[in-house]
Amino acid sequence: MGRMKEHVITDIQNLHDEPMPEPTPPTRTLYQALSAAQAEMRNPTFDKVNPHFKSKFASLAAVRDAVVPVLARHGIAMTQTYDFYEGAQVLVTTLYYGDDRIESQVPLPAYQQPQQWASATTYIRRVSLMAIAGVCGDEDDDAEEATQTARKSPQNAAPTGFASWWADMHAVADSGSDALRTAWSAASMEYRNHVQSTYSSEWAVLKTKASRVAA
Repeated sequence: MGRMKEHVITDIQNLHDEPMPEPTPPTRTLYQALSAAQAEMRNPTFDKVNPHFKSKFASLAAVRDAVVPVLARHGIAMTQTYDFYEGAQVLVTTLYYGDDRIESQVPLPAYQQPQQWASATTYIRRVSLMAIAGVCGDEDDDAEEATQTARKSPQNAAPTGFASWWADMHAVADSGSDALRTAWSAASMEYRNHVQSTYSSEWAVLKTKASRVAA
């Protein structure tokens, strides 16, 4: 009896000494998990009305309620954080699943009034979350609203001296990404805001051109 009791105690001690097993990594990829989540998602409820255009849309809260719980059920985490890139603030929307991630970055407008900044940021958070999840929270007017706005609104007036500075930036791009980044950081916020609001496509081309210059 004594030997049997001693043997049982030894086995229990060995059991406690054994290391805990490592957590099993996800067997699916993020894209597979997201595909399964999207199969369950429904478009968010249109719970708000735009007072200027009388169109219905889904608020950020409604989009979040339609998207995040479904993602979570499939083990997908979502964050929306702020970062800086080349002197400009950006919204970073990220989906995580194990070591996999999908990330979207959108530049944020610069406003002196915090209320204006918060309003614009809420809008960008809403549309970014809809885009990365693949849901729709706005009425589809076949781009009529954007077309009418473009017809009625003149081109944003360029700040004084912008044309000369912009030409210099094209020349700087020939010197590579580091030179272009330095020139951009040294530029006034007025110039940078005008680029992001009026010449965003051309700025993307310039950055691509600079990245191809041999170091």
